[in-house]
Amino acid sequence: MENLPYLYIIGWSKIDKWYVGCQYGKSAHPSNLWKTYFTSSHYVKEFRAFNGEPDVIEILAAGGVDQIINLEIKFQECFHCHSSNQWLNKQIGRTNFYNDERSIEKQKTTYKKNYAKNNVAKTKSEIQTSKWNDPVYREKQVLSIQAARLGKGHTDEAKAKISKAKKGSKASEKTKEILRRSAINRAKPSAESIEKIRVALTGRTRPDSVKEKLRKANLGKKLSDETKEKLRENYISFEDFLFFLKSINVNSYSKWQEYINNNPLPNNIPRNPIVAYSRRGIKTSWMEIKKKYL
Repeated sequence: MENLPYLYIIGWSKIDKWYVGCQYGKSAHPSNLWKTYFTSSHYVKEFRAFNGEPDVIEILAAGGVDQIINLEIKFQECFHCHSSNQWLNKQIGRTNFYNDERSIEKQKTTYKKNYAKNNVAKTKSEIQTSKWNDPVYREKQVLSIQAARLGKGHTDEAKAKISKAKKGSKASEKTKEILRRSAINRAKPSAESIEKIRVALTGRTRPDSVKEKLRKANLGKKLSDETKEKLRENYISFEDFLFFLKSINVNSYSKWQEYINNNPLPNNIPRNPIVAYSRRGIKTSWMEIKKKYL
């Protein structure tokens, strides 16, 4: 059966509801209407489910694709299908309705542009597929993708082309500044910086060599009152500290000193808890902690 696009109308005359549409696909033919083709509108499908089959089914015209689409637009514009409750139509092709003539005219242009764009895109896709079937082209593309992912530089051929293109030209001050900053950002961090980052991420203690370097660097320096206050604010509550002592089985000053000398201490636990918590208004001692709490 040859392809023959057509324009049709269906309706429920007793309740005065109508729908106009067209079929213009590869299998389009007037003999399909209400036998194998029941419109592409889901509004019509829902309406049929509640109100049954239409009592009016008519073919209005048949012809070329552009002719049938234009006839559908003119028909819907003439009968104001977009603004009348009598009609179930909500779209022209794939474009939503608007209520003024200018928008309807714009709708026609948009539809034609989209139709042409889709055809061009399909052609490009076919061309790209045929290129990809070429083993030489495919290998070249794969190598370029792998180079980009692995952070490899340009090929010798590409480098020669870039060098030739840039020969004799001078970098602007802005470009020089960008290159300078990128060089700074790429600078290798010192061993001390790497160790600081490692300790911060893993929570592990620093080796003795790093401790000695830091001790010499900080020798004679004193913490400011502001820094001390910030450290105090970060300490856990006294109740949580008692729970911590129970978990490590420490109940005296000697055991506490032994523990902090041999184990890393979290930043939120004070090395001198008696003094630290007394500044929070909690007056206590190791003897009292042992008798009352542990």
